[in-house]
Amino acid sequence: MDSLKLDVVIPAAGVGSRMGAKVPKQYLMLGTKTILERTLEIFLNSPLINRVIVVISKDDEIFQTLEIDSPKLLIAYGGKDRADSVRSGLNQVTTDWVLVHDAARPLLTLEDLAILVVRGRESDCGAILASPVADTLKKSDGNGKIARTVIRKNVYRALTPQFFKTDLLIKALDEAAKEHAEITDEASALEFLGYHPLLIEGRSDNIKITNKADLRMAKALVKLRERSNKFKAV
Repeated sequence: MDSLKLDVVIPAAGVGSRMGAKVPKQYLMLGTKTILERTLEIFLNSPLINRVIVVISKDDEIFQTLEIDSPKLLIAYGGKDRADSVRSGLNQVTTDWVLVHDAARPLLTLEDLAILVVRGRESDCGAILASPVADTLKKSDGNGKIARTVIRKNVYRALTPQFFKTDLLIKALDEAAKEHAEITDEASALEFLGYHPLLIEGRSDNIKITNKADLRMAKALVKLRERSNKFKAV
C-alpha cells in the first residue's frame, strides 16, 4: 500500500430527522443518484484514498441496494451518536492519518481534498476544511430576542473532511467519551485534549444537506457543475 494514501471514515448511521423524509437523508435523490452515492464517489475516485469505510446503522436496509461496487469500500456499524459511529469506523482504519467526512456533504471537490491533505500533514495533529462566516451573527437570549451581536472576525463554519493522525483521534474520542464531553465534530475531540488543528479555507458550497432548502440548493449546484463540466469537455 502507498504510505501516502489514506483511509476515510464516513458516518452514515443517522436518520436525518430534520429533513422530515421517509428515508434517512443520505438516501434522498440528488439528481440521478442518492446523496450518499455522490459522497462516496468523491473518495472512491480519488487517487489519495486507500479505503472508504462507510458506517451505517445495523437496521439499514437501503445501503445494500445501492449500485456501488468497489474493492475500496468497507462497511462498519454505527452507535447511538456520531462520535460512536466514527469510533466504530476507526477500528477498520489501517493508515497513520485518517479523513472523516459527512455522508450528507456530497459537493466536496477533489481540489479541496488535496489541499487539506497536503497542508494538514504540516500540523502536529491535523486540520479541517472551514469557511469564514460572512453573515452578522446574533446570540439569542433564549426567549426569541437578541442578547448580543457576535463578532464574526476569525469565526469559521467547520466543514468536512477533517484530517487527523489516526491514533490521536482515537485517543481523543475515547477520552472525551470517558468524561462525557460534548463532541460536535472530530476537531472538538482534539480540542478537548488541548490540541489546535489547522483551519484550511475550503469552498463555501461544500454544504451539508440537513433540510429541504439545503437539498434544493444542492440540486442547483449539481446542475451548475454538470453544465460547467460539459463546457470544459467541448
